[in-house]
Formats: sequence, C-alpha cells, structure tokens
Amino acid sequence: MYKNLMKLVFLVAVVLAFSLASTGLVFAANPYAGKYEGTFTGGYQGTWTATVADDGSIADLEVSLLPGTKGEGSVSKDGKWNVLLSADVGEFNFDGQVDKNLKVKGSWEMGDFEGQGKK
Repeated sequence: MYKNLMKLVFLVAVVLAFSLASTGLVFAANPYAGKYEGTFTGGYQGTWTATVADDGSIADLEVSLLPGTKGEGSVSKDGKWNVLLSADVGEFNFDGQVDKNLKVKGSWEMGDFEGQGKK
C-alpha cells in the first residue's frame, strides 16, 4: 500500500508541474528576452549591444568607446531596464523601459540611450 501511495503522490506532482508550466505560471521566459542594439549620447557617445536572457538577466553587453567595459543588470517582466556599467572611466547606471515592440529608451548619468531589440 505504501508503494501505491508514493506512486500516486508522484503522479499528482508530475501532473501539477505540467499544468503549471502550460499556464505560464512556471518556467515562463521574460517577454523582453532577445538581442538589443542601440546608441547612447551625453558625456560619451557611441553604440551598445546586449542580450537579455530568458530569466531577464543582461549578458554579452558591449559598449563602444568605453574600454574595459563590464556590465550587469536585468530587465524585469514589466520591462524595467537596469544596468550597472563598470568601465575604466567609472561606473554608470543605465535605467530605462522596454515597450512591447522591444524598443528601449532611458537615461544614464551623462545623457540618454535608446535601442531596438529582436527575438
């Protein structure tokens, strides 16, 4: 009887996991995931590229004209874009918003930035 009960518990857990996954409540990718590229202006000017992963983290960030750039950040499921950029010349916060068309706009300490994403 114990083995039958364990099988039933396992079966219920599997069914529940698949049900939640199919409703999008579990394992849902960030709707803003994709590759982005754009420009920034202000104290420094140039171009940038970044990849937003399924979990919303920002990876593969590259910024022209700022040698030694390292960035980390994320895009929330409601489209809030936040990156801390560390370069040889200092640290800068890039804060913005992504819309449903994957257009991103925002500002940083020395100016503005914008870009476009694609899935």
